[in-house]
Amino acid sequence: MAMLRGTFSSDLLVEGLREVFFLQYDEKSLIYPQIFEVKTSKHERETDRSVAGLTMPVAKSESAAITYEDFVDGYEAEYIHSTYAKGIRMSEELIEDQLYGVMEKRSKALARVMRYRQEYDHASLFNSANATTVFTGGDGVALLTASHPRADGGGNQSNIATTDLTQSALKTAITNFRNLTDDRGLLIGYTPKTLLIPNELEFDAIELLNSSGRPYTADNEVNAVKGRLNVVIWDFLTDADSWFILSNKSADAPLSFTRTAVSFKEDGDFDTGDLKMKARMRYSFGFSDWRWAYGSMGA
Repeated sequence: MAMLRGTFSSDLLVEGLREVFFLQYDEKSLIYPQIFEVKTSKHERETDRSVAGLTMPVAKSESAAITYEDFVDGYEAEYIHSTYAKGIRMSEELIEDQLYGVMEKRSKALARVMRYRQEYDHASLFNSANATTVFTGGDGVALLTASHPRADGGGNQSNIATTDLTQSALKTAITNFRNLTDDRGLLIGYTPKTLLIPNELEFDAIELLNSSGRPYTADNEVNAVKGRLNVVIWDFLTDADSWFILSNKSADAPLSFTRTAVSFKEDGDFDTGDLKMKARMRYSFGFSDWRWAYGSMGA
C-alpha cells in the first residue's frame, strides 16, 4: 500500500513536524520585539494619527477672559499588512526511505526562513534609516534626517549624526536626544536607553560603555557614559558603521502589527503521494513618530 497522508499523519505529521517546526522557530530569541512595539491587528491595515498638543499656558489677569487654543493636527501613518509564505514538498519515496530524519530537517529549514524574513524586514527600517524612498514617518521624511518638520510650522529638528561611534559622539547624541521637542516646541523628556549596533561594533561599544576610565586616553578621567545605555547587537544591521540610540519602548517606539501569526500546516497529495508543508504569516511594520531614535549611518 502506498504511504499517503492517512498512513502517518496523526502520529507523525501533527505531533512531530509541528513540534519540530515551532521548536526551531523559538530556538533563538528574535531581536526585533526588543526594539519594536509589537501589536496585534484585526484589520486589513492600521492607521496611526496624532494631535500636536498645546503650547504653555499664559498668565491671566484678574477678571480677564481665559485664552482658548485650538489643537493642531499631527501626523497620519498607515500600516498595510503583507503576507509571507513558503511551502515545500517531499516525494513519497523520499519519505519511505528516510522518513523522520528528512522531514525533521526540512521542517526546521522552513521555520528558519520564516524567522529570517521577520528579522530581515524589521532591520531594514534601520538599514535604510536615512532614505526617504524606503520608509517615511508621519511627517513625510526618513527616520534619520536633519529636517524633521514640526506640525505647527515651527523650526525643523534633527536626529541624525554624521560621525562614527566614539565617546564624544555618544555624549553629543545623548545631549541632543534629551533636547528634542514635540510639535509645539515643548521638551518631550524621553530618556535614551538603548544603543543598537551591528555586530562589527560590539567590542567598541563594550569599551565605550563599560570602561571605568575614559577609553583610549592615558588621562585619569571618569568615563561619563559608563553604564548609561543598554547594548543590543543585531546581526541583521548591514552598515558596519551605523549606530542608533533609542528611548524606552514605554515612551515611544517603532510599530510592528501582527495580522496573522506564523502558522504551520501540512497535507498529502493523493495522486502523487507527496507530502506538502507550508508556513504563512502576515504583518506590517514602520514608524509613526521619529523622536524615539537618534543615530548615525557612520562617517
